[in-house]
Amino acid sequence: MSTKHNNFNACAVNNAAARRVQDLHIMHDTSCVSDTLSSEQRILFDKIVRLASYRERSSYEVRQRLLKEDCTAHDVSAALEYACICGIIDDTRFVEMLVKSRLSQGRAIDGIKRELRQHHLEHIDIDQFIDNESSVACSEEHRAQRLLESQHFYAKNKRQAAFRKLIASGYSHDIAYRVSKWYEDTHTSSNTCL
Repeated sequence: MSTKHNNFNACAVNNAAARRVQDLHIMHDTSCVSDTLSSEQRILFDKIVRLASYRERSSYEVRQRLLKEDCTAHDVSAALEYACICGIIDDTRFVEMLVKSRLSQGRAIDGIKRELRQHHLEHIDIDQFIDNESSVACSEEHRAQRLLESQHFYAKNKRQAAFRKLIASGYSHDIAYRVSKWYEDTHTSSNTCL
């Protein structure tokens, strides 16, 4: 899959999320919110709507962002709970979006799991989304090869540059070693034939 196609997919996901949040915000009855939330919580809820309109966010990410402001934990929890009830914040949807986008970028499964753990999403069955996407996609080693094929390394030692790129993308040392060796072998032999 080309980089242009991957960027299009990522933009489509973000645009769909923005339209969904706008639709929810338009459908949202302000009198219902004012009955449920206090004025401080209403302000926080509006901030959550604005944050979620840019891209999918995890509840942990939103909570941490709001707690950095001068807000009480109770108000943040109430506004975030209401946003989850409205469907504006959904951790399962966030995991699905993140897994799909990272796999399309050529990222490794271990790196994706590590990123999701940073969002404190251990309670969601992450393997379900990875297995579903991996059955459609190819093996880790083949994805690593495709990632390197889409890159152009200007370093003198292309094998080391390929190895560093794979490690930075979350691949294990074993896969990074094998695929960077494969990359060096295939590109060195093709360059010498020219």
